[in-house]
Amino acid sequence: MIKYLGKSLQKLYFDGISITITIIEYISTYCLNLNSLKLRIGSGINYVFPYFKNLRINNLILIIHNQYFRNNLLANLFENLAPINV
Repeated sequence: MIKYLGKSLQKLYFDGISITITIIEYISTYCLNLNSLKLRIGSGINYVFPYFKNLRINNLILIIHNQYFRNNLLANLFENLAPINV
């Protein structure tokens, strides 16, 4: 379905299911112009991020189900982000 509708999709939410590498590969190949993407990521989180580099997403929502990664992400978040002005 992503393969055939990908170019026309503006929003894509995977809520309630854990994302797989195959789904991320399809999104990064066929859905390059998404405005909003919501994903639930489990144990394979380290393998998912390289696929995001081709996407131009305005609104990225990640639900992370990996306690170790989540703790490290929060600890290092402010060190790696550029200041945001509103």
